[in-house]
Amino acid sequence: MHQAKTELSRLVARALEGEEVVITRRGQPTVRLVPVAPHVAGVVERAERLAGSLSTSGALAATVERLRGEWD
Repeated sequence: MHQAKTELSRLVARALEGEEVVITRRGQPTVRLVPVAPHVAGVVERAERLAGSLSTSGALAATVERLRGEWD
């Protein structure tokens, strides 16, 4: 874990290049670094933009329903 903290930038770069990076604690795998899928990243960005423009709870409920439809 200590080594991962000191080399985090390098480990993230390796994961972004497609390598599966597994971080261990006391020799046991605990975390796997993988890139966020482009589809998921796009949905998150759209949700953040929409959240910034919402002013009422009614609009929020409608947006949540629309986003749920995009995930299906």
